[in-house]
Amino acid sequence: MTLIRAAQSLDYPAISTLLHDAQMVPAIFDHPSHWWVATNASTHVIGAIGVEPDLSCWLLRSAVVAPDSQRTGIGATLVATVMTAAQAAGVKTVFCFGTDVGDYWERRGFRVVTVTELCAHVPSAAQIRQFIANGWLADEVAWRKDL
Repeated sequence: MTLIRAAQSLDYPAISTLLHDAQMVPAIFDHPSHWWVATNASTHVIGAIGVEPDLSCWLLRSAVVAPDSQRTGIGATLVATVMTAAQAAGVKTVFCFGTDVGDYWERRGFRVVTVTELCAHVPSAAQIRQFIANGWLADEVAWRKDL
């Protein structure tokens, strides 16, 4: 049985390990970011997703599921959890970065937009600063979903 719940600071090492093993961008857990995790029956973290909230939009980041738990619906459930939380908070738009993801975000109602558009909507996001500092921003693909 899989449980989706708000992440706690004690989950951060497991999230970091999942991201590292998936060769994804390291997480930033600083305030005001918020994270959710998926745990299995043994309460091991097998998936995670985070957001960097802004007033009217959120930047979704670091959606990851352990390899042996992929293609089981956990990723879709994590994304749906974020969308439900965003709507409850009155958020109008959710953005994310995603390269080499095929049609994953499109199947969840996102559309490709320019990186400039994403950055204009969430200019204070730590992930944007992280991408700029590492020289990654120019190679990114930006996605948007209006709620």
